Amino acid sequence: MSTDIPDVIRTIVDQLGGARIFAMAFRGMVYDTSELTPDRPASAGVAGATFAIARALVPSVPGRGTHVVIRLMVDDTYAVTLHRAPTTSQSMRGQSGRDVSAIEGVHAGELRGAVESMTSLALTLGTLGANRAVAS
Repeated sequence: MSTDIPDVIRTIVDQLGGARIFAMAFRGMVYDTSELTPDRPASAGVAGATFAIARALVPSVPGRGTHVVIRLMVDDTYAVTLHRAPTTSQSMRGQSGRDVSAIEGVHAGELRGAVESMTSLALTLGTLGANRAVAS
């Protein structure tokens, strides 16, 4: 992951589980950190990122969602949307993607859980065997 990512976007990635989880679950990201201006509605949020789910994981995602869209809202909560992008042929016919599910008012501590429940993806590395009994 690039080192020149704005702090607000890096914070979102960290709240999802960090760069290692990003590398395993997602294949790319685009982000927007535009300031609120009179022509930008508050519903667009103050910053946001769209994460493309790794292609191999898409079949296990409810509704075959392909992207997770996370927007930081003016009240310091997140709006999270699971989106299914159109196929190439659908796009050529002028069809757009669709939102599979959405949650608003997600607090920072709930962000990972919200994304996990929407996508059915585990965004933690676990304890890697810490619960196994140690033979003496």
